[in-house]
Amino acid sequence: MQSAGGPVTGVARVRSKKEGYEPKKLYECLSYRKYGKTRCVCHNVREDILLANFKSFLVLLRDNYKQEIKNLRLEEYKSNKRNNLNKLKDNLRILESEYRILLSEKIKELSSCNPDKRAFIESTYKSMEDEKYKEIENTKKQIENLGQEDLKIKEEKLKKSIDYFNQVIESEIPDKVVLNMLIDKIYIYHDKSVKFVLKVDIEKML
Repeated sequence: MQSAGGPVTGVARVRSKKEGYEPKKLYECLSYRKYGKTRCVCHNVREDILLANFKSFLVLLRDNYKQEIKNLRLEEYKSNKRNNLNKLKDNLRILESEYRILLSEKIKELSSCNPDKRAFIESTYKSMEDEKYKEIENTKKQIENLGQEDLKIKEEKLKKSIDYFNQVIESEIPDKVVLNMLIDKIYIYHDKSVKFVLKVDIEKML
C-alpha cells in the first residue's frame, strides 16, 4: 500500500532502449525496495494512469455536488436549523443548572466535613466540575457554529469545490497547489486498485 507524499511512496521512471521512447513517471512502493517480500509486495502505478483515475473520480464527485446544489431546500434547512438550535439551547440550560447544583453540593459538604476530608472532597468535586464545564463550553461552541452556518455559504463552498474539480479535470497537467488542496492521501494496493482520500473539510461537505 502506498500513500502519496508519505514515507512509503517512491517516484521512479520506466525506461526503455526503444528509439523515441519517453520515460514514464510512476509511483512505487519504498517498503518493497527497502525490505523486500518480508514487508510488502512489488507494485507500482504509472503517474498518467493514476491521474486518469483521479479525474474520473472527480467527475463523479462533481456531478454529486451539482445535484446537491439543486436539491438544497432553504425552508427545510431553516426549519432544521431552528430545531437543532432549540435542542442545543435546552441542553445548555440543563448543563448550567447541573453545574450550579454541583457547586452548591460541594459548598454544603465542605462546610460540614472534617478537616482531614476537605482535600479529598475538593479533589473529587473538581474533576466533576471540570467535566461539566467542558460539556457547557462544547455546547456553547456548537450553538455558535450553528448560528453562523448559512445555506448560501454551503452552496458557495460546493461551487468552489466544483471549480477546483474542473481545473483538475480539464488540465492536461493539473496545478500541484490545487491537487494539494483536494487530496489528503492516495492508497495504492498490490492489485493496482486505488483509493483517494480527500481533505477533511471537503469530505464533510459530501
